Amino acid sequence: MKRTLVILATLMLLLLSGGQAFAGSIEYQDSAYASGTLGGQPFMDALVTVIMIGDTNNVFCDGFGLCSNFSSEVFFCVSMLGCGSFTDGAYVQVHHQLQTVTFLDLLNDHGILGTRNAAFFSYELMGPIGPTTGLGLGTILAIPTSLGDLEINSFEFGTSTFSAFSPIPEPGSLSLLATFGLITMGLVRRKMKL
Repeated sequence: MKRTLVILATLMLLLLSGGQAFAGSIEYQDSAYASGTLGGQPFMDALVTVIMIGDTNNVFCDGFGLCSNFSSEVFFCVSMLGCGSFTDGAYVQVHHQLQTVTFLDLLNDHGILGTRNAAFFSYELMGPIGPTTGLGLGTILAIPTSLGDLEINSFEFGTSTFSAFSPIPEPGSLSLLATFGLITMGLVRRKMKL
C-alpha cells in the first residue's frame, strides 16, 4: 500500500512538473485597416486580417535572427468583400534585426501583411504574444488568393496589430491530472482511516 502511494505521488509530481501540454498548437493573427484591391474590387479602410493555425513543433530558426512557421492553414478576410485562402500557400516569419513579424506568400516570399515592433526582437513564434501594434507592412504586389489577387496599398493609421495565442491545455492532460489526483486522495484517505 505504501509503495503504491509513493509511486502515485511520484507520478503526480512528474505530471505537475511537466507543465501544461499544448500539443504545439498556436494561432497567429495580423490585422490592419487598409486600402487596396481584392479580385479587382477596390477596398478603402477595410479591416484586413490574416490568420494562420500552426504547430510550434514546425518553427524553424536559422540562427541568424529569422524564425519561420509553415502551415497549410492560412486564411484571410477583407471586411465586406469576404474571406479566402492563399493560392500559393503562406507562412509567418519573424525577423529579429528588423523587429518584424510578416505573413509571406509561400511561392514568391512576397510580404502579405506584417507588423514592426521592438517586441519582436527576441520573439521566436513559439508562444503567445500581443496584441502588439506597430508599423503596418503590406504588399503592393499581387498575391494570388481564392478570391482573386490581393493587393494592400496603404494603411489607414499606418499600423497593424499582431497576436499569437496558445490554445487551452489538452483535455486529455487535464483528465489525467485529475485521475491521478483522485486516486492519490483516495489512497491517502483510506490510509488515514486504517
